Amino acid sequence: MLLLVDHGNTRIKLHLTSDGQKFDTTTVSPDSFPDETAELLRKHPNVNNVVLSSVAANLAPFFEQFYPNILVFDVAKLADWPFTNRYTTPETLGIDRKVLVSGAALSYKNTSCLIIDAGTCITYDFVLNDGSYLGGGISPGFQLRFRALHDYTAKLPLVTKVSETPLVGNSTVSCIESGVINGMVAEIIGIINRYNEQYADFTIILTGGDAEFLATQLKNGIFADSNFMQRALYALYQFYNPND
Repeated sequence: MLLLVDHGNTRIKLHLTSDGQKFDTTTVSPDSFPDETAELLRKHPNVNNVVLSSVAANLAPFFEQFYPNILVFDVAKLADWPFTNRYTTPETLGIDRKVLVSGAALSYKNTSCLIIDAGTCITYDFVLNDGSYLGGGISPGFQLRFRALHDYTAKLPLVTKVSETPLVGNSTVSCIESGVINGMVAEIIGIINRYNEQYADFTIILTGGDAEFLATQLKNGIFADSNFMQRALYALYQFYNPND
């Protein structure tokens, strides 16, 4: 049994898997991570490997101190990745984006891919069919946009709901929902169209916490997989540990 640990900007996701296809996922806060992880490992004593990906704290010491018999595969320590990095500042490329690009390069060989990760931020990452990573873009996700409207104005309320909304809002709350949600959908469609103008025959992978909702708002032809980060972590582990 393999435990995949994905520490994002706000939450930590713990994914149990034995085949890289089905995932038993638990989402925890950074504060509750030690206790929640200990309980998870108590219930699943057959976990013998952990794959770590973290954009924040280093979680490896926790396992090394309390679970020395569990082998830790920390992607932050990788010197080589299964793609050619053409980013001009490779040292600033986030671990989460490296994992997603690796997943695309390993899972969609000889295929160009645009990976859209809709979470706290929306990240766009483009990898060519020869495995060359070019870069992409970063913009605020739903909650950051809602929060900015509340924090940087005098009277606008904080809205948190992400759901289908009409184009024309008829209240302040519905106007905020319309502006943020329809604006983000229009942004993604517009960026995809821009990529289509410059590149041909690429696969679009939509993932992240808001992927399922956004998939209902976007055109067909987009591969929506909210579990793509987990699949990418598993693919990376298998790439470097082919006999496991």
